[in-house]
Amino acid sequence: MERVADSVLNAMKARSYNPFQSIKLAHLEFAKPSIAEVCEGFEAEGCDRIIAYPLFISVSSHSERDIPNALNIRYHDHGDPDIRRYTGKLPVTYTAPMDHGPILPQMVAECAKEISVDPSRESALILSHGGGCEHFWEHMHRRVAAEVTKATGVDDVSWLAVSTGRSAESQDKLAQAVADIKAKDLTRRILILSCFGGLSGTQFLERINQGLIKRNLSPLEGLVGCSGWINRAPVVEEIANVVQRAAAAALGHSIADIEQMTKLPAKDQFPPYNPPFWLTKDRPGRR
Repeated sequence: MERVADSVLNAMKARSYNPFQSIKLAHLEFAKPSIAEVCEGFEAEGCDRIIAYPLFISVSSHSERDIPNALNIRYHDHGDPDIRRYTGKLPVTYTAPMDHGPILPQMVAECAKEISVDPSRESALILSHGGGCEHFWEHMHRRVAAEVTKATGVDDVSWLAVSTGRSAESQDKLAQAVADIKAKDLTRRILILSCFGGLSGTQFLERINQGLIKRNLSPLEGLVGCSGWINRAPVVEEIANVVQRAAAAALGHSIADIEQMTKLPAKDQFPPYNPPFWLTKDRPGRR
């Protein structure tokens, strides 16, 4: 994750339209530098506008409340008081998260293809954090599942929101989902696919199994985790596309100018916006 900003900066250097003086990674919580610190750094460097890209999979309280609060482009009465707000002078343009556009389904499907051996004898389980925003996360999961089937031929694809995998509840949730798949066919090979930017399927399985072992429970066996994808070249290029378009729009370029820089994704590659995400509820996901 830490290398993403440098990779995007290098990608932008090769483009004819590059309005960026600096590209840096900021952390919302638990790590430094914070969003406010990075924004203040941009101001000190003499930048005149900030384009903020959230490295989040889909909408959540973080993307819709905490980050906008930290950027000082929204106020919420119940924002996290420990997340400091940027109060400087630079205008901020905030983009959508990673499920807006083609890259997330493509990358998860590519990772699935790398570990699939016999699609007729395999099931795939897509893991994501989940954010209480079913309207968006369900749309994302369905798009990812369809792309996985298209790329691999695996027809049995399901998904599961497991938060960070650190709680007993999330560990038991995954163990039950695996048991349900094996109950249909004990010989099926199960692919664990990650919709986490910072964790591969393999790393997530390790985390889950460590938690199960600490609780004196049997680890999950016979599962195959995918590799990570956040630092892959297509992801870096797509992030560069988004921030380039956002900068162009923020600086007053026309849609025609923006499309000449990078082709706009089709509308069906974006989640629907009615109803608003905060009016929706979770429900179990299964095609």
